[in-house]
Amino acid sequence: MEKASIIMACSSDYFEYTQDAVNSIRRSTDPGNYELIIVEHGNSPLRNWLKEQSDILTLFHEEQLTQGQAWNIGLQVATGESFLFLHSDTLVTEYWLEYLMQSLYQDESIAAVGPITNFAEGDQAVEVEYNSIEDMISYGHYCNRSFGQVEKLIISDFCLFIKKSIIQEIGPFDEKLDGNLMANDYCLRISEASYKLMICKHVFVHHYGEENTNSSEMERAFKTKWGFDSELTKTRMELYAQLTIDVAEPLRILEVGCGCGASLLTLKELYPEAEIYGIESNSNARLVQKRMQHQLMSSISDPRLHDESFDYIILNTTHNLQEMLDECYSLLKNDGMFIVDFPNIPNYSTVRDLVNGGGLGVRQLTCWSLEELKDMLIKSNFAVLSVEYVEIDLKQEEQLFVKGLKRLIQSELPRYFNVSSFFVKAQKELDPDKLHELFNQLFQNPSENIVNKILTSSPSKILSAIESYNGPIIPLLNYLAISSFEKKDMERVYPLLSKAHQLDPIDSTTLLNLGTVYYGIGDDDTALYWLKKIPEKSEQIEDWIARLLDIVRARGERKRKLKLNILRVEHNVQRKGAMGELVELLQKEPRLMGDLEDIIEEDIINKISSLKFMIEYSYDNEMWEFAIVIGNILLKYEKNDEILSFLGFLMVKAERFEDSLHYLKQIKSPNSQVQSLIDKIEVDLFS
Repeated sequence: MEKASIIMACSSDYFEYTQDAVNSIRRSTDPGNYELIIVEHGNSPLRNWLKEQSDILTLFHEEQLTQGQAWNIGLQVATGESFLFLHSDTLVTEYWLEYLMQSLYQDESIAAVGPITNFAEGDQAVEVEYNSIEDMISYGHYCNRSFGQVEKLIISDFCLFIKKSIIQEIGPFDEKLDGNLMANDYCLRISEASYKLMICKHVFVHHYGEENTNSSEMERAFKTKWGFDSELTKTRMELYAQLTIDVAEPLRILEVGCGCGASLLTLKELYPEAEIYGIESNSNARLVQKRMQHQLMSSISDPRLHDESFDYIILNTTHNLQEMLDECYSLLKNDGMFIVDFPNIPNYSTVRDLVNGGGLGVRQLTCWSLEELKDMLIKSNFAVLSVEYVEIDLKQEEQLFVKGLKRLIQSELPRYFNVSSFFVKAQKELDPDKLHELFNQLFQNPSENIVNKILTSSPSKILSAIESYNGPIIPLLNYLAISSFEKKDMERVYPLLSKAHQLDPIDSTTLLNLGTVYYGIGDDDTALYWLKKIPEKSEQIEDWIARLLDIVRARGERKRKLKLNILRVEHNVQRKGAMGELVELLQKEPRLMGDLEDIIEEDIINKISSLKFMIEYSYDNEMWEFAIVIGNILLKYEKNDEILSFLGFLMVKAERFEDSLHYLKQIKSPNSQVQSLIDKIEVDLFS
């Protein structure tokens, strides 16, 4: 085995990890197989310790260095035939260097390799669970058992193993870049030179992941050098969960906006028998992919693409969105799946980056909202099947930043503020002939699969197809309506049942289903209305109607009592007793709360004085939530500093501090007590 030079950088930022990293190398590596070079800079606390280590070649530097500078300095003294660049916040495992070395020299086309890990960008990280160093070492030993390599566009810089000949050919690291952007740059240079980068699935290295994020300045430097954002080098791991693919099937997959091809490599790894196609308009990004075995094009209108030939189309760009949707429709098979990877611009990460002086990436340049995208898909004759949300995992300091934003704008943050992007899955709307064929299949051999295929079409498309259908229409409409009800898809239920009732107003099945649906959503009055219309009622339906009548009468009686007690409060007739009965009624049946507001609006003349008494009673009896409900009703009729102040203090009693700020901040002339409360809440919430 040839000797490898392991090069690490040690600064004051990560000194506490370095000793553990060094000890793990000593424990898991044959001393004759490596030399360890540490570039210490910035006068780290480990300087004295490093001076005592006879098996480490340490290069000391007073000034703070970038990662690229430190690694290049290490290269100047390295004597190995290969160079392994390792972060100081890592722990290596058994046979790590031997297996990486074997993989690196397995093929002349391989320039660099890296291990799998617990923490890294993209799909180099795997899901692992261990609670101790011993468990981590055991996991590393488990990985050793299954040899495997996969090609990647980018290898993370936490553990990057490169042949000496490649360094001599390509040159040193770009010291104008730093962190993973510097590593990304080097990986792209390797790819440009037509070499491969591989991940070794049988080698595991633990990574604490303490490195800093890229600065906006570095992002701009990277883009200036390469002509595209670093975003185009990444693999969207969340994307693959959307692909429900049988690997045994011969598939054709098209990714529109494939960047530098990182995701195409992963798709080829997951589905080796599939035909993978990519479209990327950025010519610089396409050049990076020139050695990859993919069908790569610059435009979706390329004549090599044929109509209705793709099983899956993934859209990763919003440039000329409507045109893209129309083109994708023509290329997708009738039963194919269309997935739009759609950025959500008004999210936390965008605001943070802009505040820090950054700009919008190429995939963020869109003015479309999720709702507008859905409308455009429908316009292009797609049926939207589902929407998945990619949520941002906020750290504690980021949560404080979000709270600070709320405080600054004094209103609700944009919807989906914690969502970075959406995955919208869609299929082609079925034409009437295809729907007729599915209708017939449903009657001949009913199945969930056939129902699901029909229900990919919008209600309007289904109803339009029914106009020209020669089969039994009313049973079909009822079947589809109840299937939609079971799926909680109420947007389909009402149009389908309404059409069935329009065609035959006395059809018993339709009337029964209308009663069932309204009963299911808790509207007993409307359910009773439809059930009574059934011409010939079975004994079971008669019993159901009788029970509903009892429920409706009882509720009507409670509503009557509710109104009576509110009137007693207004006219000062045994007010406290009336309030006690009123509260008891609402506790037994919370749905009466809506009736409470209606009664106050329609039947109470002295609204403000009545509501103020209700609030005072609730407050005196420590019924904070009820007092808040009444207070919000009162605001509709009278809004002043006194009421806002009361609601603010009331929210504190209910331990709803952010809501308290919402009211207190609206006070035009806050007194010292109010201002003191505001200051205290802000300190508690945002410190």
